Amino acid sequence: TSAIPSLTNQSSLAVDYTVDGVVNQKTFTLAEGDNAALTIAATDAAGNVGTLTLATVVLDTAAPVIVVASTVPSLTNQSTLTVDYTVGDVVNQKTFTLSEGGNTSLTITATDLAGNTGTLTLANVVLDTLAPVIVVTSAVPSLTNQSSLAVDYTVDGVAAQKIFTLAKGDN
Repeated sequence: TSAIPSLTNQSSLAVDYTVDGVVNQKTFTLAEGDNAALTIAATDAAGNVGTLTLATVVLDTAAPVIVVASTVPSLTNQSTLTVDYTVGDVVNQKTFTLSEGGNTSLTITATDLAGNTGTLTLANVVLDTLAPVIVVTSAVPSLTNQSSLAVDYTVDGVAAQKIFTLAKGDN
């Protein structure tokens, strides 16, 4: 009288059945993969023996494996990130909305037909949408007789220098 699953992630299978109106239960311990010879045998009050072989029950306790198929950047200026991934032979896609700074909890989850769940957490993706701040730290003359000009500056607080070659006239 129990529904017998063809696929399960539970290693124990309890089957309820009746013999001459009396409810009984038999519990099977399943092995990973196909379980084909699950049999219930019962003897009634008159000594008659009946057997029932159940349909094959597949035990699958393995979580699905998620494989990322696209390149995931560690640094981006795009606020959305689309990731292509596969589970088995099936190609999937998930889009994330990133927050400014580090994004450490980007996860992909997949559940197989047996109810097993696999989760993959992506490496940290930093979203940086802020333009660099450039500050000139040296004096820049409006008029010079030099053929080159060194300009000192910082980019986001990091010192740098650029040397310009000047031509006669406005530069």
